[in-house]
Amino acid sequence: MVLGIGEGKIDIITEKQSYANGELLKGKVMLNLNSAKKAKGLRIQFYGERTERKTHFSGGRSHSSSSTVRIMAQEIKLDSEKEYPAGSKDYDFSFQLPIVQKPGSGGDGIFGAIAGIFSSMTDPYANVQWFLDSSLDLPLSFDISKKQRVNFTR
Repeated sequence: MVLGIGEGKIDIITEKQSYANGELLKGKVMLNLNSAKKAKGLRIQFYGERTERKTHFSGGRSHSSSSTVRIMAQEIKLDSEKEYPAGSKDYDFSFQLPIVQKPGSGGDGIFGAIAGIFSSMTDPYANVQWFLDSSLDLPLSFDISKKQRVNFTR
């Protein structure tokens, strides 16, 4: 195969479909290789991503740009540098999820509603998407990897 394409695959299985603040996210990484591979290691990450958009004004025109910011990244090394045999192997993992507080409501009535709107606009965790990402690091080749969205509510 060319540069690792079609050499195998990774699947990520979690115990639940959705997780909340402070829960333990448990699951397994299922590695399936078509042939033996020398690799630098197998890892899994849990992280959040938020897209930030910025508008710049110059010469009477506006220019927009966006960037992806990664937050709260945690990583577990599942296996080390070695020759990985052909076939399937499962690796268990668990992440202690963070406790991400929602902004305060600011009380009842119109002032509480206004405070809630303002705090949702300044909330650093608004519009964050959460992921699990696992990869087998193959030298001089494309890594075998899998990225999967996680439903994480707070």
